Amino acid sequence: WDVSLHIGNGRDDGALANPAHYFILIGLFGIFVAGCTAIVLPPGEENKPGPSAVRITDHWYAPVGGLVMAGCGLYALMGFPLDDM
Repeated sequence: WDVSLHIGNGRDDGALANPAHYFILIGLFGIFVAGCTAIVLPPGEENKPGPSAVRITDHWYAPVGGLVMAGCGLYALMGFPLDDM
């Protein structure tokens, strides 16, 4: 949908000038929130969320997948406005 609008209309006037960009931005924010939720919600200190969990504090372990999702979502959100430069 976004690509077809760009093919038909050319470049956008701004980051949110295209209606498809709203859905892209909501999806990227959802990926970031899902990663942060995965980091915050693991079980207690005796149950690590997986064998490769990353220790954040003495009793708090975060799953690697949650860290990767949050990092990728944040990176994509930071790069979203760079499309207009």
